[in-house]
Amino acid sequence: MRMEVRTARLINIHEHGAAVFARHLPEDCEEIWLGVGSLPLEWARGLVCSAERKLQGATYHIAFREPCAPGILDAAQGWVSDSPDFLETCAFLRVFA
Repeated sequence: MRMEVRTARLINIHEHGAAVFARHLPEDCEEIWLGVGSLPLEWARGLVCSAERKLQGATYHIAFREPCAPGILDAAQGWVSDSPDFLETCAFLRVFA
């Protein structure tokens, strides 16, 4: 199993999952961890439930394996945006394939 770190734009997040826009992830992605830049030591473990593929990447819907830590939820609230003009990187993905 290999691990890659990718940047992503956070579209939405809640206790049980999140949606992010990122460059294409490996097809054999087994697990994904989501973190936010202001909390580099906190991660939410999850699985990709679905992907809406686009030319430059995809919107990935992630289901967390356990409820998301409140610290990540609080920190992420200021970063959420579904606007295509909002290109700020605000989430990091550890991808295990």
